[in-house]
Amino acid sequence: MTARPIGTRQPDTTGDTPPVGDRWVTLQRSVATAMIAAFGFIMAFVARAFVPPLAVAGVLFAVPLALSGWRRRGPAIAIGVLAAIWLLFQVANAAMVVPDLADPADTAAFILTFAVIAVPVAGVVGLVGLLRRASGSVATRTLQTAGAAIVLAAGVGVVGGAIAGDAVAVVSDGPATVTLRDLEFQPADLQVPAGTSVTWEWADGEIEHDVVADGFASDLKAEGTFSHTFGTPGTYAYRCSIHPTMTGTVTAVAGDPAGPDSDS
Repeated sequence: MTARPIGTRQPDTTGDTPPVGDRWVTLQRSVATAMIAAFGFIMAFVARAFVPPLAVAGVLFAVPLALSGWRRRGPAIAIGVLAAIWLLFQVANAAMVVPDLADPADTAAFILTFAVIAVPVAGVVGLVGLLRRASGSVATRTLQTAGAAIVLAAGVGVVGGAIAGDAVAVVSDGPATVTLRDLEFQPADLQVPAGTSVTWEWADGEIEHDVVADGFASDLKAEGTFSHTFGTPGTYAYRCSIHPTMTGTVTAVAGDPAGPDSDS
């Protein structure tokens, strides 16, 4: 047994507080897990389609998350770097991000957009904390603050959506038009008599969009129009394939003579 030099103190190992480094790694793991969950939720429930950029981003976060159980510090730093890159991408695409943050009435888009910004901010804080070997208490507070902010945003989104209600534009006769503007389909929900031709008009500047559904699809473009005739009663969901929060529906109701579905 090796004698302990007189005058030295043994570290206190009786407490249950995780070591400083462990708390920063826990923060980064939480960041990666939340980002992967957000990407999966967007593809499964918002876009209802496989979105390659989100899938790639999810894999990039998943790799260091998996490795963090082995190497810990290195993968945790990598998660922070990915979070910083993601934030830079959001800044570069502010024209697409700001409209979603400015419209709490669009509950899903508002909450998800806020989450995929707040969580990477926590990841960047984690990166700085790991590099500077800062106090682990900061990691704990960062995780708590990010979680509280997202819960608050969810509350705002739910209230905003409830106040706005489910606005459905009804066209009883004549042409029906949906405008693509401010990264939204306006109106997003449209009700028309079966047999009506709906026209989508591009009015979002230089931003490219398309209109994609199970039974029809437009080209990806920044200007022009696209039309589709809804000859069969039913509800048709559609989306923009590169902007997952851009979604809409057309409900064709029986009443007018219905011709075959077609588009142009």
